[in-house]
Amino acid sequence: MSAAVDRRPMSTTERLWIVAEHLHPPFVNQLVLEAAPGDDLSESRLKDAMAAVSDAHPGTRLRAAGVLGWSHYVADAPRPPVLTVDGQGWDARSPAGANFLRHPLPVATGPTTGILRVEGPVQRLVIRTHHATMDGGGTSAMARDLFRALRGEPLEGSNVSSPVDVDIAKTLSPPPFKVRDHRFGAPTGTVRGSLSETTWRRRTYRGSARKLLPRIVLALHQVSRQWTELPLSISVPVDLRRHRPDLRSTANLTGAVFLDLDVDLVPGDGDQEAPADRIARVLAARAASGDAGKGLIAGQPLRWVPLGWLRGLGRHFMHKEARAGRYPSSGVISNLGRMDLPSLSCSGFTSQRAFWIPPASEGQRLFLTLSGGPEGVELCCTMAEAFASDGRLDALLDGVLAFLDNGPAPSPTTGAP
Repeated sequence: MSAAVDRRPMSTTERLWIVAEHLHPPFVNQLVLEAAPGDDLSESRLKDAMAAVSDAHPGTRLRAAGVLGWSHYVADAPRPPVLTVDGQGWDARSPAGANFLRHPLPVATGPTTGILRVEGPVQRLVIRTHHATMDGGGTSAMARDLFRALRGEPLEGSNVSSPVDVDIAKTLSPPPFKVRDHRFGAPTGTVRGSLSETTWRRRTYRGSARKLLPRIVLALHQVSRQWTELPLSISVPVDLRRHRPDLRSTANLTGAVFLDLDVDLVPGDGDQEAPADRIARVLAARAASGDAGKGLIAGQPLRWVPLGWLRGLGRHFMHKEARAGRYPSSGVISNLGRMDLPSLSCSGFTSQRAFWIPPASEGQRLFLTLSGGPEGVELCCTMAEAFASDGRLDALLDGVLAFLDNGPAPSPTTGAP
């Protein structure tokens, strides 16, 4: 293991996640691990392991510094804390009884990484990272090293922390970026209530995981017809580390591709593929190409816009889009893949299941994470209350699971509310 540098540039994307933090804190990735009944991992063991991890991964100790295009991170923030909290009233299916998930990770001062040791009917660990400093891939790498430390094994650590997402994107020869049209609807229809509050729900799907992401995209399209007649566009994050297998970094190295369902679901001449197969093919081709990096390059001028201006512009456009009911994207689906639970286990804590609570932001139409395990695939969806209200988030997820189990309804309901 070689040590990474203690200072690195801040990407434009990371500056935007700081804006998201200002609008609706905390803007964090949260990986929840649930132990076997009777397991009890002590706070002192976790603190010792986290100290070793923070030495191996400077990205766990970042704080923001600098302004505009000179913004950067310095790895001198406090070590990630381990906090024990009361989770007796939390069923890990919704935010009810889990106010501790709102605990801040202040990006200006740190700490920007932390662990919640949740005491309840079973013990849970919530591994939290500020999204402005770390993405899902980086959080996963850090979590695996945490359990290596707990098992007394050598850590992999980070070998470099200076490249940012746009550095990788520029090597991929992405196609030209086009400004996205505001012509897509929200999966649950129109705004009803406050955009400033958010919520989330978790479901477990125990059926076949074959081509699950394309099938969920189709399910969202189908179920959304009861609330909107507008087409949907789904943003799918792509980990750019696939293009740099030598790189071990916890930084935000994620691009995105879009599936515009009014176009990508339309078969071409002689196309006999099933819709899920067609979506899977389109998604794989775009993820493997430079398509995932074009938005990162196009956003570079935002490096020179003050954060206060970006915050004001973000809130202005959020309310403007909500009034019109039309958006450049309907939501995000992030497939974190099958979770290797033995690698996230140690003596005293045998992980039985794992899921990701997506970051919450104002005006969020949908942010859905998928993570597989021995008991099925965990679906966790974050949404602004204004889109989730009147039972719509629960109805959406229930409808998606019914679609996955049974296929399309013979005569779907269409029409806006």
